[in-house]
Amino acid sequence: MQLHSSLPASGAKSCCGSVDIYDAKRVASALGFPHYVLDYEEVFRKEVIDDFISSYKRGETPIPCVKCNQTVKFRDMLKAARTIGGDVVATGHYVRRVEIAGEQQILRGNLVKSDVRQLAQKLNLGVADKPDSQDICFVPENSYREVLRNLDPASVKKGKIVHVDGRLLGEHDGISNFTVGQRRGLNISAPYPLYVVRLDAEQNIVVVGPQSALMKRALFVKNLNWLPDYDIPEKGLVVDARLRSSGATTRATITSDGEGYGTVVLEEDCVVSPGQACVLYDKERLLGADGYTTSCATKGCSKPGSRRGPQVVVLRPVGCCT
Repeated sequence: MQLHSSLPASGAKSCCGSVDIYDAKRVASALGFPHYVLDYEEVFRKEVIDDFISSYKRGETPIPCVKCNQTVKFRDMLKAARTIGGDVVATGHYVRRVEIAGEQQILRGNLVKSDVRQLAQKLNLGVADKPDSQDICFVPENSYREVLRNLDPASVKKGKIVHVDGRLLGEHDGISNFTVGQRRGLNISAPYPLYVVRLDAEQNIVVVGPQSALMKRALFVKNLNWLPDYDIPEKGLVVDARLRSSGATTRATITSDGEGYGTVVLEEDCVVSPGQACVLYDKERLLGADGYTTSCATKGCSKPGSRRGPQVVVLRPVGCCT
């Protein structure tokens, strides 16, 4: 899928550039199956890039890959596959993980990545030793601040850095340079470590404070993409919640009002960064997931927004918004 024309070549950690399309074409030719290039630049811009910019303007830290998976990767690719008579769609490594020698490995079918590389070498495929892709495809070298400046210069402007107790501590060059939980790069002298506690997009203010002001225990959810064939019990359901892709799961209890809203109460204090994702599990079984959105001007709060689509999970600390 051609998603972004400003990517003439793939970097060591990026994907989806013209070099990657060429590599896929060579693999298809070597293995004897047809290769199609689908132009989805307009859809990708609207569904992913514009949403990425809007999220940062709301003081969030988005995960554009989640949005891409919901729309272009699954919805549009499935439709295209049916159009050309495809038999199956290989979704890759979106759920299952295994631990090998103390390291998390992501499966491709029943194979880990090293197995896939060995198989590619046996088939003499040129991509056998290709570097892993890690960066966001339209944000090469992880320079998302530069991307924001280029795509929406007006969204990057100076503002105040304020302590949770109201004291003015300094000035910032744009709230898009910060994320909730951040400690480094504040350029503020203090007798104790300071963390970004909240981003006030309306006032263009970065609110900082001690780690104790950062931690949250309860979250509201909206429009959860719930996968099981049973409803959440009225008394609640104990689940494992993951708020960061590289972090451990935390035991939690989710309750629902039956109308799309619910509450997740965590057993441990966690850092909640608006725009990131919450994924719920029953041990190894995925129960539901998605990203949570918009920030609220109330101290320490993020309230539900109006993002389109049926699969948005909106999380915010309990007890501060109505």
